[in-house]
Amino acid sequence: MVNHFSPITRNSKLLIGRNNIKSVSQRYYSVGNKESITPELAEGVGAVPEQIKNKQQRLESPSQFVCQLSNIKLFGEPPLFLDKYNRPVVEEFEGSTRLAYKSIIKNIRNGHILKYKFEDKNKIKEPVSAFCGFWSNGYYHWYVDYLPKIRALEVYYQQTNVFPKIILRNPTQWQIDSLEILGVPEEKLLITEKPKLIDKYVLPSLPRYVDRDKPAYGYVPSPSSILWVKNRIKSNLPNVSKGNREERILITRSNAAKRKILNIDELVKKTRTLGFKPYTLDELTIRQQIELFSHADIVVAPHGAGLTNTIFSEDTTVVEIVGDYFVPCYYVLSNILGHDYHYFRAEEVEQDISVNSNSLVKYINSLM
Repeated sequence: MVNHFSPITRNSKLLIGRNNIKSVSQRYYSVGNKESITPELAEGVGAVPEQIKNKQQRLESPSQFVCQLSNIKLFGEPPLFLDKYNRPVVEEFEGSTRLAYKSIIKNIRNGHILKYKFEDKNKIKEPVSAFCGFWSNGYYHWYVDYLPKIRALEVYYQQTNVFPKIILRNPTQWQIDSLEILGVPEEKLLITEKPKLIDKYVLPSLPRYVDRDKPAYGYVPSPSSILWVKNRIKSNLPNVSKGNREERILITRSNAAKRKILNIDELVKKTRTLGFKPYTLDELTIRQQIELFSHADIVVAPHGAGLTNTIFSEDTTVVEIVGDYFVPCYYVLSNILGHDYHYFRAEEVEQDISVNSNSLVKYINSLM
C-alpha cells in the first residue's frame, strides 16, 4: 500500500501556480490569445460609480491553457486540490492563494486533512477534470469562469483524443442542463463528494487573470470565452432565438437573500405601463431563461446574477440598478456583448435597495 498523504507540513509553503504549473505538467496546451477591451463610457442616473470609473480603460485578459497534472488528491470541504507533495493547485481555488490556504486551514480544523488515505489501487486512471471550486455554484461564475473551460477541454481532446470526465459536487439542475446544452454528455459527468486520487488531472485555466498577476483594475473575463459560451449554446438551441426581440424584462430578485427592491410592487405596477413584465428567474428552467433573454429588448434589474443571462441577448439595452456597493461585472459583460449599458443609482437600505420608481420609469422611457 502506498499512502499518498504525507504530513501537510511537508512543502506547505510551496504551491502550484501559474508561474510554475507548466514545469510540473505532463501535458500543457495553449488556448486562445491575450485579449483586451476598452468599455464605452457608462451613462445613467446619479454620479458615475467609482467601480465603473475604474473599468473605463483598456482592460486585458490573458491567454489560457489546459494542462495535465499527475496524482492530484481531491477531497475535503471546502474541496482541496493537492499534489503528491500536498501543494495546493491554486488555479482550482479561484486562482487565489488566500482561498487555497484558507481551505487547507479549514480542513485541518474539521479533521479532513488526516482523515483520508489514498491508495494506488483506488486511483482513477482515466483523465478527469473538476468543476467544484469556491464559486462554482454561483450563476455568474459558472457562466464566466467554468463553462468557458469546456473550450479548453476540447483543445485537450483534440490533442489526446480523450475528453475528460468532469467531477461535480452537489450540482444544481441548471448546472447539469447547461453542460448538456454545451454538448457534454451525461456519461462524462461524475457526481460525487467522495475523496479521489486522480492519475491524470486535466486542469483548464480560469479565463481571466488571477490574484498574483491581476492588474490594478481587477478581474476581467476573456471576451472570446464569453462569446464562445454564447455562440455554442445558441447554436445548440437554434429555435430559441426565433421571433422578434420585444421582451421588456424586469428582474425582481424577490427570492434573493439581499439586494431585493423593497418597493418592488410599486415598480412592477409603474413599469407595466411601459410594457415590462416581472420575472423571478429562479422559477424558470435554464432553457426558459435562455429563450426569454434571447428575445430581450430591454432588461432592467438590480445588481445580481440574473443579469448573467444577457449573455443570450442581442444588442439589448441593460439598466442595472445599483447601490453604493457592487462589482461592475455586468458593465464589463455588457461591453463584451455589445449591449447598451446604463446604471441607475438607488438607495441602500441595509442589504436591500429602495428605488425612486418615478425617476426610473422616466429614465427608461427616455431610452425607448
